[in-house]
Amino acid sequence: NDNEDSNEEFDDNLSEENEPVLHGIYPKWLIEIEKKRVDADLARARAEEQRANTAAKNSEAAQVQAEALKKLADAAVIQADALTKIADILDNNALRQIVPF
Repeated sequence: NDNEDSNEEFDDNLSEENEPVLHGIYPKWLIEIEKKRVDADLARARAEEQRANTAAKNSEAAQVQAEALKKLADAAVIQADALTKIADILDNNALRQIVPF
């Protein structure tokens, strides 16, 4: 980013130095329109950067949520196995009471 800042400073200085030359070649209104177009492009680029950052954060959040859901599913499997074992034990106890060995 330091490199970008120095480039921006250079560009600003360059445009300030060349402004009288540009006014000699292009009408002032055209230069103003181009400045506004560049400002609009910059605003769009910044908005796109913000959208990309938001998408990255959403992706990270979705990954965390998916990992949490996997842990929840694993816990549900363990719970189901435990319930199955409890049911088997209760079933065996009920059979022993009906038919003593």
